[in-house]
Amino acid sequence: MKQKKVLIAEDEVHQMRLIIKMLSNDPFEIIKAENGQIAYEKALAFLPDVIILDNNMPVMGGIEACKKIKATKELKEIPILFVTAQHDQNTFLEAFAAGAVDYITKPYSKEMLYARIVAQLKVREMHLEKIGLVNALHHSMNDKVFGQLAVGLAHNFNNMLTSVMGYCQLIEMSTKEDVNKTRIEKVRKVLVNVHKMITDLSEFADRSDTVRDKFNIKDFIKQKLEFFSNSHVGDLDYTLDCEIPDAELNLDVERESFSTSLFNIMQNCIEATSSERPLKINISIDKKKLPKKVVDRNNGSNMDDDFVCLRFQDTGLGFSEEIGDPIDAFQPFQTIKKTVGVGLGLSIVQGFIARHLGYTDAGSIFDEEGDPVGAYVELYIPFQ
Repeated sequence: MKQKKVLIAEDEVHQMRLIIKMLSNDPFEIIKAENGQIAYEKALAFLPDVIILDNNMPVMGGIEACKKIKATKELKEIPILFVTAQHDQNTFLEAFAAGAVDYITKPYSKEMLYARIVAQLKVREMHLEKIGLVNALHHSMNDKVFGQLAVGLAHNFNNMLTSVMGYCQLIEMSTKEDVNKTRIEKVRKVLVNVHKMITDLSEFADRSDTVRDKFNIKDFIKQKLEFFSNSHVGDLDYTLDCEIPDAELNLDVERESFSTSLFNIMQNCIEATSSERPLKINISIDKKKLPKKVVDRNNGSNMDDDFVCLRFQDTGLGFSEEIGDPIDAFQPFQTIKKTVGVGLGLSIVQGFIARHLGYTDAGSIFDEEGDPVGAYVELYIPFQ
């Protein structure tokens, strides 16, 4: 392993020596700090790969230092572990609320400390790898190079996923404390997000021809919605309305890409949920002509043709103002949420629709006061 910088904030000399001794045989560069304020200053100066904080320290305690570090742009992504003698639940919750990723109580073994540090270093390595590769993708949008980068991304991330899962098992074996369930769950959530990102990038980069077959899209959508609802945590409130006779709903489309597109749209609806009102999703299937704005956007093409219109409408937050025109959300690397990912969900939908010579539309829904109360996405697929 390449030497990593570990910043340790501990005011007790004996405890500091003990931690350094535990890590002395490992490939770490140790940076020492006597309190939270010095830890913050040294973090800015050295940009460590991981930070270990005690809670009770003079001048500035661990919780306050953690908050200050997480509020600083250059430092907010650095993982912070608490190593403390405090076992009470309030301190535990305060540490995680401040931004800590792990919480180790004294006494602890060398093996446990090492496993926790390496697990967080692996997660950080994945994050930095993602940033580097995504930046490369931004500057390499031709199909051949994009495909090569996506393959490399998937290979590298899969290797890292295997490593992190191994360290999850080490943590599970190192202690029987119940709080480990929370820690391991945090790591596993990262793995789920990374897996989703790999899937999105692979789907987006794969421009090869896919198999099409003819099937009833209403029955297919109904089946996928039931599966999605059953796999969703908590109740999912949705409705499906269809105004087209079954005989007209047998379309020749890419089954797998259609399924992925449905999943991505539903996932976007869920992740844009407002805390002020329950999420409801209405899906409608209707026969429509293209809206004027879609016709204008596409230079007046197909203005008289009928299309199967799939409309997804939710009661969430609407599209982010940072995107500008909601239709731009279908472009690569756009996202309506602040979460792990690279914003490829709707661009995959756009690719599916484009391959079927269709059109997309999207927008926010506002109340009388002009506040967003939801969003809609429309897919226009030509009759065949």
